[in-house]
Amino acid sequence: CTVIADEVTDVSNKEQLSLVLRYVDAATNLIREDFVAFIECDTGITGEQLSEKIMSGLRKLGLDLSMLRGQCYDGASNMSGAAKGAAARITEQYPKALYLHCAAHCLNLVVVASLQERMVQNMMGTVDRAAIFFNAHPKRQKALEHAIESTDPDVSTHKVKDLCRTRWVQRLDAFETFIKLHPSIVACLRKV
Repeated sequence: CTVIADEVTDVSNKEQLSLVLRYVDAATNLIREDFVAFIECDTGITGEQLSEKIMSGLRKLGLDLSMLRGQCYDGASNMSGAAKGAAARITEQYPKALYLHCAAHCLNLVVVASLQERMVQNMMGTVDRAAIFFNAHPKRQKALEHAIESTDPDVSTHKVKDLCRTRWVQRLDAFETFIKLHPSIVACLRKV
């Protein structure tokens, strides 16, 4: 199995380590990821302390750590440091437990970096303003619906979606809807 862990400060200002296991379910042959524990980091958050918390947490679950094949953490040095990070310390004891930088953290870093690009900011602003322009005014929304009927009657959606401020999956949905409606939006704006 693979252990996935991340530490965070909770609302009571205590460091917590979330522990997730990724494994193949023997009954279904499907890959599963299950949250298994929050562990308080009451001894600190150095690589040594975190590796001890991770290993003791896995042992408490009755897992044979010699079967550990992967580790997945963010890129913070206390987790991923080559000499003193939690991953390096666990790999010293269990060499088959290879470390991989968490793909979700990598994606988040890319998204945050892309938001600094002027073209991305302009694109997001355009989608956001189009949603406000149509959704806040019933007459404009009706005009868009007429434009959709005349330019692409097979489109199933008839409303530009707002950009969610916190959920990237919903933003993706808003961008896909905007792309589908783009010809109709342009046609509508030419008439308005």
